[in-house]
Amino acid sequence: MTMIDKLILPVESYRVGGYAFGERIRRRFGVPAIHLGEDVLAAAGTAVAAIGEGDVVLACTLPGSEKKKSWGGLVIIQHQSESAWSTEVHHAQMNESQQQRGQSPHKTQNIKQHEVFYSIYGHLGGLRVEEGEAVAGGQPVGAVAPALTAENGWWQQVHLHFAIYTGSWTGAVLPGWWRPEQFWRTRLSYWQAPKTFIEKLNLV
Repeated sequence: MTMIDKLILPVESYRVGGYAFGERIRRRFGVPAIHLGEDVLAAAGTAVAAIGEGDVVLACTLPGSEKKKSWGGLVIIQHQSESAWSTEVHHAQMNESQQQRGQSPHKTQNIKQHEVFYSIYGHLGGLRVEEGEAVAGGQPVGAVAPALTAENGWWQQVHLHFAIYTGSWTGAVLPGWWRPEQFWRTRLSYWQAPKTFIEKLNLV
């Protein structure tokens, strides 16, 4: 795998709306779910690009249904950075978000980040990459899908779900939310605030 130097944002106008990274939603029963990425607002048809060189490990459409929303078009790319860095910042950002909402923050951990990580692009239409394909930074991977379509996963808001995952890749579809009843699917420590991650990695 080619090691990346600098990363870019997946869309030209990067504006987070809807659910932010680390945002919690209260549910009727049980512990709140936690959002694992950033919902980037963009018009349907907006081109979405790979943030850096890497290899596509997943490219598919998971349409879900109107009653059970899903990823829609989904692309996951594996990247390798030239150096590792401490990810304490993502915990600090999540804690700040929680404190603003009067919630108890997670304990800050100083975790040494692996050099391999994954960028995740959800709710895409017109996928332009395939599994096993090597991609360049800035290469189109798809476009933001229209609302309430199979490609969008049947979400009412038009958006790109963009996430950074630093755990190991097992071939299983990764979640967009952490839910306590599905704790076995992932760990919160594997997820980073996407825009902050890119900015910090570019400084190394």
